[in-house]
Amino acid sequence: MRSRTARTRESGGSGWRRSTRRTRSSSTCATGGAGCGPGRASRSSCGRPSAAATTIADTAYQNIHVIREHAPTELLVLAGNHLCRMNYARLIDEHRRRNADVTLAYMELPFADAGQSGVLSTDTDHWVRTFAEKPLAAANGHGAAERALVSLGVYVFDTNSLIDLLRQDASDPGSWHDFGHDILPAALAAGLRVLGLPFRDAATDDAGYCRDVSTVDGYWLANMELLAERPRLDLHDPAWPIWTPLSQLPPARFSGRGVARESIVCAGCEIFGEVRHSVLSVGCEVGAHTVIEDSVILPNVRIGRGCRIRRAIVDAECAIPDGTVIDAESPLTPPSYVSPSGIVLFALPPAGESGDSARRQAP
Repeated sequence: MRSRTARTRESGGSGWRRSTRRTRSSSTCATGGAGCGPGRASRSSCGRPSAAATTIADTAYQNIHVIREHAPTELLVLAGNHLCRMNYARLIDEHRRRNADVTLAYMELPFADAGQSGVLSTDTDHWVRTFAEKPLAAANGHGAAERALVSLGVYVFDTNSLIDLLRQDASDPGSWHDFGHDILPAALAAGLRVLGLPFRDAATDDAGYCRDVSTVDGYWLANMELLAERPRLDLHDPAWPIWTPLSQLPPARFSGRGVARESIVCAGCEIFGEVRHSVLSVGCEVGAHTVIEDSVILPNVRIGRGCRIRRAIVDAECAIPDGTVIDAESPLTPPSYVSPSGIVLFALPPAGESGDSARRQAP
């Protein structure tokens, strides 16, 4: 069958997801994330995923019967914690042209920006020779100022090869059941042909746009980048349309002295206060004399009068009382998680817990 484009872009912070995945009938997409909202899959104190965490590899293993039923020749595996503008058809076509068993996308980044992503090395023909998660690579002598080839968590697998790797991994009691930590190193150890391809922008062929949104800081920054005068991920690009069905809501309304500057305000919002350089998801209400700055407000949040919110992410469905201050630099901020760069993650306490616990700081 003739190749058709396969591309996706997502934005979790502003309450919408843009996604179009059109692949050949002989390829199947599998996506996995790390739960709801910013954050990685739960891990125990020793770094391994906790018993409650379900990894992408574990999910794929549990669905081998579905893979067998559809019988694709390849599987496209995507991490759910990246925001990318990527044409997956290029990856699949190169995988087939080079007769690879595994193909992965990567970017060259400063080693300090690799996060917990896999770091790889390739030969002159882009065949991967080594692959390790960042903590292992750091132990092998990489310095923070060096540049590294960093995996984006996007893979194309020959289906039979992947099934063999998953079954072998499932029988290993010491495995984390993680693609980066276990599956890719096992593929190299087994002598499989693992191809690495540098990620290029689908339109310009320049270095591609991809952001890791698995941390609070990364999630916040990706949303702030949408507010640039000419963002690299342009939500108004007609060549990169929104396909996901959206809720039918009335347009945003500004009443009284309500105003928004350098912001994205989604449908169904009612603004009576001031919004500066922020992203407001669908169905939010901002009371009079409230100022929101450099923040991401998730869907259906009700913010009272006279509030001040700065450099924060406010979880969906929150009702914030009049006069509340949410700002890492203010002692008036309610108990909240504060990220290493000072972003406040404000959420309602879980059922059965009071909100008067000690303020939580990032480790």
